[in-house]
Amino acid sequence: MLPLSLVAMIMLATPFVFGSPRMQSNGRLLARGVAIGIVFSLSQQIVSRLGVLLDIHPAVTAVTPPVLVIVAAIYLFERLQR
Repeated sequence: MLPLSLVAMIMLATPFVFGSPRMQSNGRLLARGVAIGIVFSLSQQIVSRLGVLLDIHPAVTAVTPPVLVIVAAIYLFERLQR
């Protein structure tokens, strides 16, 4: 699932890159991107541990965080288009 996670993170980073550069400083965008990456990594670890604890199928626990990030990226794309 690592390639799917990579695609999800790239999709999530794209709206930040193509947004209006005058809205926020680069430092704030960088800090926001780092925070999102850390939260994504922690969510992957938490979901995998919960999957083992609750005896959920491993494929479901592996796919859940990237799919949620892809959904968030699609929402940001739509918001950027408006």
